[in-house]
Amino acid sequence: MNHNNSLEEYKLLEQDRSTANSAMRSRDQLFLPLAVGIFALLASNIPAIIKLDPQFMWGLLVAGGLLLGTFLGFWRWISHYTDENIVNMYLREVQLEKQLGYIKRSKYIYEHLSCRSKKLLATMVDTDFKISENWRYDQFEDKIRSCPLNNTYDCLILVLQTYGYKSVISRGHHIWDLAALSIFVLWWITPLLIWWIMPWLIHILDC
Repeated sequence: MNHNNSLEEYKLLEQDRSTANSAMRSRDQLFLPLAVGIFALLASNIPAIIKLDPQFMWGLLVAGGLLLGTFLGFWRWISHYTDENIVNMYLREVQLEKQLGYIKRSKYIYEHLSCRSKKLLATMVDTDFKISENWRYDQFEDKIRSCPLNNTYDCLILVLQTYGYKSVISRGHHIWDLAALSIFVLWWITPLLIWWIMPWLIHILDC
């Protein structure tokens, strides 16, 4: 593949990745307030629900939890699916950067490698992981010249081929995952809190 074709493919990959990233960010910014809205709508009915027959009450609570959980699960699944497609572009981007002499994406990937990937790189350069885990990209680049692979591109290619999506860290997705999990857990805690607080409120209001 000549230089012009490689450059054209590289630009198209950058464009596809940027589009996917923008779509994922927009979706996250939309789904979180929607999830909070669904939770608020369902939770506003909890005081009335817990006054019902226990069997009917738990049926409604479970149904609400399933509805909320399905929505949250779909949100996080589609975000991780999109992110996996983005990470799958990294391998080809590094291969193209090797041909073009670029380091933009390679440097980004190196700075966001997972622990297992960094351990594999440490093995490649025959260095203790505790020493190499905090190396900057340029430090790794200097060290890799003594490695049989001789360049950072081939090392990153091997890491991406070995671990795929697990090659890199979550890059912020764990925060959204935690937010979704917190909303789901709060759904099950709220009825218990209301159940515990309501007798105290009734007692205070009666006084």
